[in-house]
Amino acid sequence: MKTRSGKRQGLYVSYNEEKHGKFDGVVRTSNQPGGLTWLDKSRRRLDCPAEIIVRLKGKERYFRGILDRIESADNLDENFVRAERCRRPAEWVERDDKSCPRPKKDFKSVFFITGLRLVPRRPSEVENLRPPEAPVYFDR
Repeated sequence: MKTRSGKRQGLYVSYNEEKHGKFDGVVRTSNQPGGLTWLDKSRRRLDCPAEIIVRLKGKERYFRGILDRIESADNLDENFVRAERCRRPAEWVERDDKSCPRPKKDFKSVFFITGLRLVPRRPSEVENLRPPEAPVYFDR
């Protein structure tokens, strides 16, 4: 979705706790120095910083944070995920150690996120959007 000026304002994503682990660790990591490194299988581009809204799959719980930047996996070397260990929750690091995600093969984009916090209700920016299967752009 684009604004009238043609400029996207943010990204709306879902998070599956059953598949990826409790979201508490994600929130904690995003609020530590350096923030959170989130690997995504889609290719996304957005002027940053921007907002990110995360919906927990199957729940009406929403979190809002800052998407500081998006990096294409095309620009990363094979050791990127190992170098980002301190910016990933413990559950993700355990899984990374077993499978060692590779840029371009296992993920296409990296979202650098800071300041995730729970919001009391569904944000107005995504009020008319369905829960996303893949990241969705939104405007204000």
